[in-house]
Order: sequence, then structure tokens, then C-alpha cells
Amino acid sequence: MDNSDRILKNLERTKRGLPISKRFKDHWTKGLQMQWCYQEHWDEICDIFKSYKIDMKHQSPIITIQTLKEVKLAKQITDSIKDDKKIRNMALRVSYPLRNVYPAPDISEKELIDGTIFIVVLRLIPDFCLEIGKRALESFMDNGNKVKYFSDLFSCHGTIIDTQRDFEEVVKKMLEENFK
Repeated sequence: MDNSDRILKNLERTKRGLPISKRFKDHWTKGLQMQWCYQEHWDEICDIFKSYKIDMKHQSPIITIQTLKEVKLAKQITDSIKDDKKIRNMALRVSYPLRNVYPAPDISEKELIDGTIFIVVLRLIPDFCLEIGKRALESFMDNGNKVKYFSDLFSCHGTIIDTQRDFEEVVKKMLEENFK
């Protein structure tokens, strides 16, 4: 039996009788690492993608890229505000859902407060940006230049990373030209 036959046989066997621990690890590495209570949110995202006949496996990096941008921005904002005494006092008194709950016995009060501030900022960013962005985008879509910019967006090519850079450049042009 050559190596390719052995690989195919192992693949076939794993489809049928993979232990639950191995299946869990497989799902974990594929990115389905969410708590069951939020499964309905993930299912809704998947359903929207399916309604447009879009394969999540190929497009999930877009979600990851956007989330990474939000996390980096949250870190930047947190680092700029975390030493404010009023903010620190508020963060110290926050209850569980907003509290940094990293399960470490040696976490200091400073780390607990810094993490709590970070989580609050991280949750603020998408809501704040979407609310402002929604108003600006609706205004932009009504101004008559949308075909020009969509032409630029539809002409992007390359990997998801390459097209992300192209999209960012088009968005910067849109903002510079229309919202001075």
C-alpha cells in the first residue's frame, strides 16, 4: 500500500469513527470555536452567506481581517485611556459580563482593570463605527458618485489580503472626495 492509499484510508476512517475529542479539536482548528450559546448568531451569519450562495470557507478571512482591525484599534484606544483615574475607577466597579475574566489566579488588579477597559472599548468600536458609518454611507449612496467607486471596488483582484488593501484605498478616496 503506497502513501496516498494510506492517506485516503485514514481520511475515510476519520469520517466515520473519529473520537469526539478529535472532532472537537478539528472544529477548533477550523475556527468554529464559539460557545454553544452563541451558535444561533453563527448560524444566522452562515444562513445569510448561504442565501447569497457564498462559501464561508473562502470568505471567512474577511470577517477575521475586520475583527483584527477592531482589536488593534481597541488596543490603541485602551492604551491611550487606561491611565485615566476616573475610567479606572469605573472599570474596577464593573460586574461580570463586562469584566475581564481571564482565568488566572495570579492576575493583578491593574491587569484586571486594563482588560476590562479593553473589552468595553472593543465592544464600543463596531457599534459606534457602524452607527456613524451607516449615516455617512447612506448619504454617499444618494450623491450620484457610487457607480465610479463601485467600479473601482469591482475591479479589485488578487488574494483577499490584496483586495482588502485595494478596498481600503477606495474607501479613503471616497471619504476624501465626498466628506471633506
